[in-house]
Amino acid sequence: MDKPLKVVRVSWWKHMWYHLFIWMLLVPTIMAFVRRFYLKMMVYDDRVVVRRGIIGTNSTVLFIRDIQTIEVHQSFWQRVFGFGDMYIATAGTSGFEEIAMGIPDPMDIKDLILSERRKLRKGL
Repeated sequence: MDKPLKVVRVSWWKHMWYHLFIWMLLVPTIMAFVRRFYLKMMVYDDRVVVRRGIIGTNSTVLFIRDIQTIEVHQSFWQRVFGFGDMYIATAGTSGFEEIAMGIPDPMDIKDLILSERRKLRKGL
C-alpha cells in the first residue's frame, strides 16, 4: 500500500458563498423564532397580562377597568398579513403603559378587551 504524500481537497473558501447564504437564512430564522416567543399577551375577564422574555421574564398586569385607551396601528402590509401593533394606556400614567408589536388580529383583541370592559362597567 502506497501512502500519499499529500491529500488535497477543495478549499472551504471556494464554497464561501454557500456558507454565507446558509447563515443569511439560518440567523434570521433563529431570530424570528426567538422573537416569536419573547412576548405573550393573555386576556382574562378582568385583566390583561403581558409577559416578556424567554429565560428571564417580566410581567405587566393591566386591569381592564383601568384601561383608558387602546390604539391599533397597522400598515398596509400588516393589514394584508393580519397583524399589527397595540398601544394600551391606563389611568394614572402618561403615555402608553404597554406597547405590543406584531400582535395577530389586533382589532379582535381590542374588541375583546373593550367588551370585557363593558361587562365590568355594567356589573358596577
